[in-house]
Amino acid sequence: MDIGKRLTFFRLKALHTQDSLAAQSKVSRQAISSIENGRASPTFATLCALLSACDTTMEDFVFIGAPKQLSERDQALHCKLQEILDSNSPAAEGIAINIEFLHGHMLTLMRADAEKERQSKVRRKKAG
Repeated sequence: MDIGKRLTFFRLKALHTQDSLAAQSKVSRQAISSIENGRASPTFATLCALLSACDTTMEDFVFIGAPKQLSERDQALHCKLQEILDSNSPAAEGIAINIEFLHGHMLTLMRADAEKERQSKVRRKKAG
């Protein structure tokens, strides 16, 4: 499990920038950046604080699938989106509203995928 990628995923899903997550979780922005980029591993207490600030449970963090490896194009788009969200511009507010609108649907789909995967594992275990 790539903790950094998962943390980035759930941070963006919660509409947090690294700065806003740092303020809410009381974990430094530098520490968050290091965790997300794989340069550091969080303690359990730190991870719990970050997930709480993202309104995410440990269960969802562990069991809901994180996105696959991003292409170079998607990485560039992710960086641009982060810059816009960090700018506190009207565009950032519009993007945040759209992300929030899509959030509910995305979470429903992710949970459905996780449940299908869980059921598939159960069936394979029973068959094998």
